[in-house]
Amino acid sequence: ANPYLTISVGIQNCPTNSVVMVSNGDYSTESITINKSMDITCTAEFGVQIGSITFDGAISTRVSNIQITGNISNINDSGGWRLYNCRYDGDVSIQGALTNNIVFESCYGSSNTATFTVNVSNFNPIQITGGNHLSSFIMSGIANNLLVYNTQSIGGITHEKGLLVLADSG
Repeated sequence: ANPYLTISVGIQNCPTNSVVMVSNGDYSTESITINKSMDITCTAEFGVQIGSITFDGAISTRVSNIQITGNISNINDSGGWRLYNCRYDGDVSIQGALTNNIVFESCYGSSNTATFTVNVSNFNPIQITGGNHLSSFIMSGIANNLLVYNTQSIGGITHEKGLLVLADSG
């Protein structure tokens, strides 16, 4: 248990496949980049508010119980990440070749103005399960697969290519 002044420094200093436990608080001025497999969580539901998150590379990462006040994005053909029981206020942008699927499970988009844009070049799916996504989904690119299950409400969906599955969603 090494305390660090910022989440970014904690991520940089932890070994791959570690659990990063973030103390409750407002870190909304901090933008973090996750470039290794790990779990990032806090003890209280939405007890941590962070700025933006960027996922970098082929990683197996789970982020849970955190409110993201900025944007969520990926770089360098990433995949294999899961957001569980998170809130997000900003835009979500997923692009490139996904190395594995991406899952938003029991998450809540808390802004009617946020957009969820996907522009990927292969068939690994983006799965939305549970929660309430007020975003407008914009799907473009060569082969997007969007799977939406058990979701209370979503904004409009613009879907140009690939597979779209809506089940038990409204």
